[in-house]
Parts: sequence; structure tokens; C-alpha cells
Amino acid sequence: MLDKMAFFIYVIRSGSISSAARRCNISVSAGSRWLQELESHFGTALCYRSNRLLEATHAGQTLFEEFSPLVDSAERITRKLEDYQSHEKGHIDIACTPVYANHFLMDKLRHYANDHPEVTFNINVTPWALDHASTSDLMISANASYQAIVKRFIASEKRANAMPIRRCGLPRLPE
Repeated sequence: MLDKMAFFIYVIRSGSISSAARRCNISVSAGSRWLQELESHFGTALCYRSNRLLEATHAGQTLFEEFSPLVDSAERITRKLEDYQSHEKGHIDIACTPVYANHFLMDKLRHYANDHPEVTFNINVTPWALDHASTSDLMISANASYQAIVKRFIASEKRANAMPIRRCGLPRLPE
């Protein structure tokens, strides 16, 4: 029962059954079944869907508030005991915007994962990364630079007269 209650905490923190299932190393269908069993055990609904996320009902909020500190304590104890090991190991939840994920993050994580195979990642790539700031270990919000887009366009335009660019350089600000 404690595993199912911890799973519920992860569902509410992430707003997603699939994200919580990845965190607990179970299938999404098993996670859905765990939620149903937990609701059946307590005899009440614990969560409902809203806009983009799953949210706790009043009963679910009570469970979350009471049990969440225990999950945090268990995670803290686990990390302390894992510190006795000689290699890096663990799980990192990352929420980031598509711009950052596509241009920077994936390459960095690939190199890190090759060097540290015992570290796992859950990457939530979403334009609403700020919505997940409280439930992620790391949250990165980045937007495309208008200036870089303009420079790339002008530099790649084959029909443009290159003389003004050679004489004045690429524009620093869009006009």
C-alpha cells in the first residue's frame, strides 16, 4: 500500500500518470491500476483531470499533504545511503522548453548518460515548463532569440548582396 501511496504523490507532483509510472519503474497501465486500487481502498476519488494536469480532490489533497513528507523523507534517506556508493546513481526529473531541449539539453544529457549509466532522467519537454517548476529537480525555460533567427536568415540568404554585410556586419538588433 505504501508504494501505491508514494505513486499517488508522484502523480500529483507531476500531474501525469505516465511521468509517475516512469519514476516508479512501472507501466502506465499498472500505475492506473494502482490509483484505482488506492481509491477503492479509501472508498473515494483521489484525483481528477483538469486542463493539462491531474489534480487532487479534497481527499487526495489530504493524502498528499499527510503522506508527501514521508515520501520526501524516504527519498532523502535513500540518497544518503546511496552516497556511500562510489559511483553516481539516481534519478533526475527535468522540465524544459522545446527550444532548450532541442538545441542544447539532449546533447548534454547524452554525454552525461554515457559517462554515468546509473543515472536516469525523466525529461518533460513542454512550452509550459514553468508549470512543472515545483515538481522537477531541474526546470529550464528558454526562448528562441529573435536576433539569432534574423542573423541566421540573413547569413543563409544566397540572393542577398553581401557588400552591406561585409561593410557593416550582421545586424545586432532587429529594426
